[in-house]
Amino acid sequence: MIAAAAALAGPVLADDGAPVRADDRADDRAPVRADDAPLAALEARAAADPDGALAALEALLARDDLAPAVRRRAELLRPRLLRDVGRGDEARAAWLALQRRGEDVDDALLGLAGARLRVTHDAPALGAPLGLTLAGERTGPLTLRLYRVAGERLRAALEAEPARGLTRLLRAPPAPALTRLGEWSVAEPAPGAPVATATPAPLEAGVYLLTVTARGVSVPTPLVVTRARVVTRRGAGDGLVWLVDTRAGGESGAPLGGVALRALDADGVVGAPLGETSPGGLLAVRGDAPAALTWLGPGEPLPLIVPLPP
Repeated sequence: MIAAAAALAGPVLADDGAPVRADDRADDRAPVRADDAPLAALEARAAADPDGALAALEALLARDDLAPAVRRRAELLRPRLLRDVGRGDEARAAWLALQRRGEDVDDALLGLAGARLRVTHDAPALGAPLGLTLAGERTGPLTLRLYRVAGERLRAALEAEPARGLTRLLRAPPAPALTRLGEWSVAEPAPGAPVATATPAPLEAGVYLLTVTARGVSVPTPLVVTRARVVTRRGAGDGLVWLVDTRAGGESGAPLGGVALRALDADGVVGAPLGETSPGGLLAVRGDAPAALTWLGPGEPLPLIVPLPP
């Protein structure tokens, strides 16, 4: 199974799943929740008075008493206001800093470069190259890089910085965790004519980061490849999760019993324990968490992100 940050930042691909859109964002606007009164007011002010809205936002960010969630959304809003007042270089620098933290601001950076890019990938069998489809406009030639991510370092980084969340860590892992496996180039996709390519090597079980660079902007796609297969169902008030360890060739394997799952919120922040799977690999899940996390072994720990039924 291959997971692209699960339901948190992308889809989950089972061995028999359909092709999945990995990068198809609507716009670069930071979400502003209704209870964020200062940010909601700035959003309303920005259309008529972007300079004033930016000054007010800078003053808001200078406060020491901002809740972390509000600060994060304010920081996501700031580069858009910088762009709207004509300070494009500063906007790009701010978006790049956010991207290095794992924030999904790829479309905003591509837009500043005058390009659009969409990356989709197939659901390959374990041990086979990953098929990719690249579509876009004004991208120029594309450069692709595939990295292996050390699971131990990824887990240590999440434990050291839990508020950052797994989603952002998968998009921007610590540099010492990365080992480049390959680099290759493809021609610019023409409008309406996507370009097909594939990874130069098969994907064995592990954590990977694929980047596609267009006009100096690198778009990350995280991948987690395991032999675990996940089936979820929603029953009468409960969600049901079934975990199975599959073997090569797609044959059914043994249920994964005794696997402890923890809740993940929409940002990939680890929450409360949800319980352990039964000897048959089953777990009834209560609550409204969008996903759950477990680390699979033996050997290198691999994060398995389980999308929970709504």
